[in-house]
Amino acid sequence: MESRRYAYFLIRKMILPYTKFILRTEVIGKRRVPSEGAAILVGPHRCDIDPWVISSVLHRYVSWVSVSYLAKVPVIRTLLGMVGTVFTNTDGKGDIKSFREMINILESGEILGIFPEGHDYLIKSNFRAPMGRMYPGFAGLAYLTDTPVIPFLITAEKETVLPYPVPQLIRRLMKLPPNACNVQSRLSYRLVRVYFSEPIALEKIPGNSRRMIIENLIDKTKRNLKKLNAESLRIKNSSVKGRKSYEIF
Repeated sequence: MESRRYAYFLIRKMILPYTKFILRTEVIGKRRVPSEGAAILVGPHRCDIDPWVISSVLHRYVSWVSVSYLAKVPVIRTLLGMVGTVFTNTDGKGDIKSFREMINILESGEILGIFPEGHDYLIKSNFRAPMGRMYPGFAGLAYLTDTPVIPFLITAEKETVLPYPVPQLIRRLMKLPPNACNVQSRLSYRLVRVYFSEPIALEKIPGNSRRMIIENLIDKTKRNLKKLNAESLRIKNSSVKGRKSYEIF
């Protein structure tokens, strides 16, 4: 674990100038993320650098959950493995090994980062579409470990759709899934804002069964994400001249 933390913060230090000065990232609501104790970060996934955008604005170690097929890419597999990434299946069901690893992370009082859409949004590459269906895995983890869920949202005032940098032939040779091989484009950010919601405590979620509590937790997460989106639109519309500074990290 210590070697993973060391690698994580070393890479974070290396990318911090990029997220801070090139992306010009601002963060709103960072104090809503506790300085200690377990938490599950949950948010939409629109760009492949999203995990490092979030990691760059937080001073805590975050174990991110990633699609399993990235473990087939040699350099990516090494880098993600070094920082403690949990690889899981892309069908939203996960697997026993990765699920136990996630539980161990939370029971150790660490932060787990999850994109509940899986890779669906990035695969479709329709960057004007709203957030897709949430897989229930994050809510099940929260239920089993009694861990609060903290929704987050990443917005950008400037977005550019670029061709996918890895040719299809190379992706096929790496034996990636067909839908990953067919991705044609990716999103690039500039002038980024990160929003964090108040933690959602499991004890405040109504329900008299495991299934009902999980469903209500997912609904609450969606509502909080909609509130963050409304807040982002309000802030964007209130910026008349230049960008207003908030909690710049």
